Formats: sequence, C-alpha cells, structure tokens
Amino acid sequence: MAYQDQTREFIGADDSTFEQMLNEISDRFQAGEPVDIQSYCAQAPALADRIRKAVPGIQALMQLGHVDAASGRSTQQVGEIGDYRIMRELGRGGMGVVYEAEQITLGRRVALKLLPFAAMMDDRQLARFKNEARAAATLGHPHIVSVYGIGQERGV
Repeated sequence: MAYQDQTREFIGADDSTFEQMLNEISDRFQAGEPVDIQSYCAQAPALADRIRKAVPGIQALMQLGHVDAASGRSTQQVGEIGDYRIMRELGRGGMGVVYEAEQITLGRRVALKLLPFAAMMDDRQLARFKNEARAAATLGHPHIVSVYGIGQERGV
C-alpha cells in the first residue's frame, strides 16, 4: 500500500475532502469571490453539517485580517474577536496561531491563541487544546504564561 493511501486511510477520506473544501472556501473568501456553501454541501452530503459549522469560523478568521509577523504591520485592517482586539501575529505552531491582543474590557495586553479552523472541527484537537489550557492554568511560574480563560467566539 502506498504511503499516500496509508495516510488517507489513517486520517480518513472524509477528513481529507473536508480539509480541501475548507481551504478552497477560505481562499475564495480571501479573494472576495462569492461562495455558495450549499454547492459544497451538495458535493459532499456526508460533510454538509461539518461544512456549515465551519463557515462562521472561517469568516471570523478572515475578519481578523492578515498581519506580517516580522514587522507587526497589518496588511489589512486588524479585527476584533469577542473581547479582544488583535494587534499582531506573534507566531504559528502545530496547535494554532498566537496573536498579541488587547483585552478590551480590562485594557490589558494578552497573548491570544486561536486554533486553525480545520483543527477546531476535530474533537481530538479541540480536547488537546483544552487540556493544554487547563494544565497551564494550574501552573504558577514567572517563565510560564498564565491562562486566564478559554472559549469560543463565532466558531473560532
């Protein structure tokens, strides 16, 4: 069995199709093209519910804008998500994207970690993210970031 076939068997053909569709939807949103979600749902009826649930998260991430990590300059208007105003992207990793943000209600600077939209829809990744936050929240050390909360806003 070829490596690609083994990988597809491991992650599942549906997951691969789902990821491809979300990437295409995201690319179209970024390009300002119209997106007919119903046509995507019709192409893959077994994924229709997952696609519909993912779209608000994709749209919310698109509204955050793009920020150059090196310069911290926004390439378009930086957005808000929930109680946070995104200032700039700090970094990316296997679990998500970390932004410097301002918590609007308290007027403080925070690091805000967001899961990529595809990972948000995977129950294992979401559980891993929550476990990481809970574990970090129990720690108190000057060299470990404090966790003030976890949550979901507009599918993100």
